[in-house]
Amino acid sequence: MANFKLAYDILRKDINMQPAIIEVELAITKDIEILTLVNLITMTPGSLSLELSPDKKKLYVHALYVRDIEEHRKQIKTGLEKRVLKLYR
Repeated sequence: MANFKLAYDILRKDINMQPAIIEVELAITKDIEILTLVNLITMTPGSLSLELSPDKKKLYVHALYVRDIEEHRKQIKTGLEKRVLKLYR
């Protein structure tokens, strides 16, 4: 369903998207944790992990539906990253 919504939004004349690139400070440190988080973000429709900083402390995420950057960052931190931490620690 999410992919249909995305396709529908792309084809609409009045675009409903508010894209943004978000910097997320990471609490996770291990490569497997980061890889898991990156994959989870990328599997979320409308989101894509772009780049990891060289020191592996920041992740840059492109999202198509961002009403509030801080809220979106918080959702990644308290949602996906928290679950990754629970999984591996």
